Amino acid sequence: SLLHPPPLEPSSYSLPHRLQGTREQGHTFNIRCRLDSTTMPVTQPLSGKIMVEETNRPVKSINLQLIRVETINAGGEGSMKEASEVQNVQLGVGNVKTGVDIPVHVILPRLFTSPTIHQTSFQLDFEANVVVEFENDFSVIENVPLTFYRL
Repeated sequence: SLLHPPPLEPSSYSLPHRLQGTREQGHTFNIRCRLDSTTMPVTQPLSGKIMVEETNRPVKSINLQLIRVETINAGGEGSMKEASEVQNVQLGVGNVKTGVDIPVHVILPRLFTSPTIHQTSFQLDFEANVVVEFENDFSVIENVPLTFYRL
């Protein structure tokens, strides 16, 4: 628990405008994501908004995945990391309208989330993946590290 929790600070992300090095060379888009905070009490919902500003290919879906990452440090023998999906929330389905804010309000599952832990031999972290899938089954993912704490 924290005596003086950090202030909630918004963070904004833009998914890449153009796909490079893929067979989808002609695909351009502009998608913005804003999370109200990436450091927050484990009892508060993850909130923010996503907007598809433009795209020349239809969107199939927009999802937010909550990922739990466990790392065991074995000293000189290296470390072992395992990531598992805790929750997957569909924020938009079908070709979402461009220029419209899509609200993000994800209540964290109480049994599968906890404060972030960083010890010498063990770490427990959380991440949010914003996944945008287009109708040609091509996906774009933005990974956002999260820090949870208990008041």
